[in-house]
Amino acid sequence: LQEMEAGKNPLSYQAETIQQCVVFVDMRDYTQFSESNNSYDSFEILNESFMQINDSVFSNNGEVNKIIGDAVMATFHSAEDCLKSVVDLRVRLCDINRKRITSLKHPIHFGTGIDFGPVLSGNFGSIHKLDRTVVGDTVNTASRIESVNKEFMTDVLCSREFVDLHNDYPYMRPAGYTKLKGKSRKVLVYEIFGHHSEPVREWKTSTTPILSKVIQLELDGHYAEAISLMEELVAKCPAHSYIESEIMDPTLNVIVKAIKNKIAA
Repeated sequence: LQEMEAGKNPLSYQAETIQQCVVFVDMRDYTQFSESNNSYDSFEILNESFMQINDSVFSNNGEVNKIIGDAVMATFHSAEDCLKSVVDLRVRLCDINRKRITSLKHPIHFGTGIDFGPVLSGNFGSIHKLDRTVVGDTVNTASRIESVNKEFMTDVLCSREFVDLHNDYPYMRPAGYTKLKGKSRKVLVYEIFGHHSEPVREWKTSTTPILSKVIQLELDGHYAEAISLMEELVAKCPAHSYIESEIMDPTLNVIVKAIKNKIAA
């Protein structure tokens, strides 16, 4: 519409390489969720979630590029707008879950992945259907990063490229190296936790320098020292507020287990 108002023909849009932030927000375990809910309930729940996600994207100058089943792909020209949107949409999704829990319904879980870099923007498709979208390694990486949230027991993960655009933002910490599908080398992913409650934010912020040290120790092969530091963190971590026998920061246990598995291998 903007191009038409400017007297341009959208069909003649020439593909170009641009720098963008790409975000994927994907519902976890949708197959299992749909099996335990009828189709209309699933439809209502997804649309309620999409409404909150889309509102957050548009209100922060982003674009909802497409909805893919139970996932949303969004793009941003501004890294600052992208971060604000992601934190806001996570808060909105948490609010939905609080209402569901109050109504004795199971919460719904979404993972979020973010990357920043070059993408090819163009009209993809044919005369039957054209899709103005972006493609490239940045898009693929954002999608792959989203998928490893379950592995790290996190809500939001992002790339080092995105972190480097937010040097003054305190609510990010390294989660560790992981093998992304289609990548030849492991990549370092970071957790964003600005949407959590104040006690969780304070705790995770305090762990950031220790996690950075542990990751370096692991890279250098000093596994015993890395495990010792992590186990000290686990012992200090407060209990989870509503899950018995769980710590408030389950990602710590994931990291300990990963290092021990590396030793065993």
